[in-house]
Amino acid sequence: MNLEKMRESRNTSQVALITYTTVRGKNPEKLICVFEGYEDLPYYETVFNRVGNSREFIPIIARGKDQVLALRQALLSNHFLDNRVRFFIDHDFDGLKGHSSGQDIYVTEGYSIENHLADAGILSSLLNSEFKCCVDEDENSVKRVSALYDDFLKVFFEIMRPVNQAIFYARTHDVKLRNIEDRIGKYFLFTLDSIADKNSDYFSLIGWPTDIARDISSVEEVFSKMDPQMHWRGKFIFELFVKFLHHLKNDRTSDSPKFFSKKAGVNFDPNGEIIRSLASLSTIPPSLSAFVAEFQY
Repeated sequence: MNLEKMRESRNTSQVALITYTTVRGKNPEKLICVFEGYEDLPYYETVFNRVGNSREFIPIIARGKDQVLALRQALLSNHFLDNRVRFFIDHDFDGLKGHSSGQDIYVTEGYSIENHLADAGILSSLLNSEFKCCVDEDENSVKRVSALYDDFLKVFFEIMRPVNQAIFYARTHDVKLRNIEDRIGKYFLFTLDSIADKNSDYFSLIGWPTDIARDISSVEEVFSKMDPQMHWRGKFIFELFVKFLHHLKNDRTSDSPKFFSKKAGVNFDPNGEIIRSLASLSTIPPSLSAFVAEFQY
């Protein structure tokens, strides 16, 4: 492998290339898994263990989807066929971004891993275990809170629809956005009693260029066919889920709970590092199970 040629490859991240070369040099026989960000590692590591993958791997955090794809392309362009490296990216709104698919790269079924961590099944499990709703007087709390979350999602999807549509338009029309504001508090006010739209200028919040028109109606037909739970921006719905859990904990541990039959202690910290915990409860996408099975050997 010619590192200098790799560095000259279009859109290649030098940091990722140098890191890969260093890691491979020190670990010539081990599997290398290249991830977009640090939050991906606990998710995939947990899933690997759950599906019975016993193969040790060395992680590389490429710091972005483009860097993962660039590193993979650089290796392919230089005909450096490393059958002991696997790449993992979020589907987002732009998938592989024109790059080829292959048995060496996994693309999430949802928009991102976060979409798989904010569903009703995980909520029910947490209510029974971490929120201690498995006793008789709190059985109804699971149904009540689950229904509340479903109602919140409906309002959430209404408020965040134009935001997601604008991001979808940008990703499919080569509109370069500045930093997207992922804090949902910028878009609406949220308590366990209500969600109130702040009617913010969401174009500004997602970093829409000032010199480009804000007409995104041309993608309406395609966008309307997407499943908002799975195929809209994952960071939005994940933060809603985390904030919902946070408010639930405050209610459950209060002297006069509104959504539970009585006060109870909750050690679970929704604001902590919960990716690994949620990944242990999540449904594993069939495509991911199949992908992991392929690199067992």
